[in-house]
Amino acid sequence: MILHNAPRAGSAKLMDVLDHLNAKDGKGTLYFAGGDAATVGYEARNAFASVYHPL
Repeated sequence: MILHNAPRAGSAKLMDVLDHLNAKDGKGTLYFAGGDAATVGYEARNAFASVYHPL
């Protein structure tokens, strides 16, 4: 089921703003940092793995 990926109201305007800013300041200047829950959790865990040491 792909219903949860349907565009939200106002998303076209948001994408227009992102496209405008990226065109003005360079591709990749702004981006969405989201992802599926498994990927985000994995990335966050790896980001702190080198600085976290349990006693």
